[in-house]
Amino acid sequence: MDAGKRFGRPILRFAAGLMAALSCVLLLSCAVKPAPSLQEMTKALPPTTAIPGQWKAPPTGEGSAVGDGWLKSFGDPRLEALADEAVRNSPALKAAATQIDMAAGYATQASAALYPISSIQGGAGGKGHFKKSMISGKEYVSEMAFYVNISWELDFWGKIRSQAAAARENLAATEADVAWGRQSLVALVAKTYYLAAEVQILVNIQQRGLELTRKELSILEAKRSVGQVGDQVVAEARQNLTTAQAALLQTQQAQQDVMRALEVLLGRYPAAEIDASGPLIPLPAPMPAGIPSEVLERRPDIIAAEQQVAAAFHMVQSAKLAKLPSFGLGFAIGNQASEITKFIGIPMGFWSTGLSLVQPLFTGGALQAEVQIRNAEQEAALQLFVQKALTAFNEVETGLAYERNLSEQRQLLAAALGESRKAFDLAKIKYDVGETDYLPVVQQEGNVLVAEANLAGVDYSLLNNRISLNLALGGSYETSVRE
Repeated sequence: MDAGKRFGRPILRFAAGLMAALSCVLLLSCAVKPAPSLQEMTKALPPTTAIPGQWKAPPTGEGSAVGDGWLKSFGDPRLEALADEAVRNSPALKAAATQIDMAAGYATQASAALYPISSIQGGAGGKGHFKKSMISGKEYVSEMAFYVNISWELDFWGKIRSQAAAARENLAATEADVAWGRQSLVALVAKTYYLAAEVQILVNIQQRGLELTRKELSILEAKRSVGQVGDQVVAEARQNLTTAQAALLQTQQAQQDVMRALEVLLGRYPAAEIDASGPLIPLPAPMPAGIPSEVLERRPDIIAAEQQVAAAFHMVQSAKLAKLPSFGLGFAIGNQASEITKFIGIPMGFWSTGLSLVQPLFTGGALQAEVQIRNAEQEAALQLFVQKALTAFNEVETGLAYERNLSEQRQLLAAALGESRKAFDLAKIKYDVGETDYLPVVQQEGNVLVAEANLAGVDYSLLNNRISLNLALGGSYETSVRE
């Protein structure tokens, strides 16, 4: 009972003192300063960069809100399956996911400093002498120890909380970067998928054109045999044939390159075996573009930049607070004894408690240098945010203007294709009634193929631009990303 009282009373007194100290900390400690808001960050934009209320390039779609799920708007289940495969298999995304785990670990480490740190230590050993001890009569002294230590740095000024806040912001920024990487990957898969379809269309057109070139050469050789054309005309036709053959080989090589690129994005071996020969789908319905300021709140890459500014801000506060005194609580309880303490009757059990204070006096300018470094990091993060914001505005304005321009181009090229087909039909009628030979028919059919290739090119450009525009506006390919 006496031993229990000896140990119990100090522990109770320590607990009471600890609770009193914690109450003081909770009442008097400084709150962590909030990071700059998005509106405050936009003030860092150059004075000439006033964010307008509406896009300068008028959107083609109606509505005020940018929607998610743009991948489904293309109505292509196969593309959706390929996008899922790419997200599932991408080594780059898997590597990025490990960055989230690392950032989460750093956040846990930073927050752990807010809690008491405890440890258990113990040991046993002996200390020998060349002569017998006059006290114990032995040539050695045995020693034993076992005790529990608890230490706690009281975050009176908020230095540790600022570090923890910075770690949480870095974690959120890493998650946003990974989300942006996932959105960018799906957009690249879609662009490559439709590029493969366009190249397949061009291969088909060039193969048909090669057959027309052979027919033209055959007709011209027949005309030369009867003296209607000379050798130069036939030589030029043969040159056109070899050029067309070389162009077809080049396009077929480009087709294999695109197929391999798509396979790598999907995490497959680049064997150029994937079938991406589907037609180019019509451009989905016009999409709303929202307002410029919404881009800063939607795009994951800008959200990440914003959170990196916030993290840098908290690290500046931590560096400044490091100049102030730090307080700590310590407590230990245990048992430490040796032959000597037993012989002279010193009690083996002990406890200790105390409050520590550390005030930096002279550090050779290290603390001020740390503040200077953290301020520079915050300014760099802020300017990176500004640069990404300007880039985002440029991408959206360019995409909106480009879609309108490409839509007008498509109307003109579609009309040109229609006229080429009419001219081909008229040439064929003249041939059928005997007004001309077959050469004008072949030549006009070649014009039709050129018009088809031009139209396929602008169709792909429209799809490619729409994908880029969705990405630039911060629209997710997933349908429930913001639900």
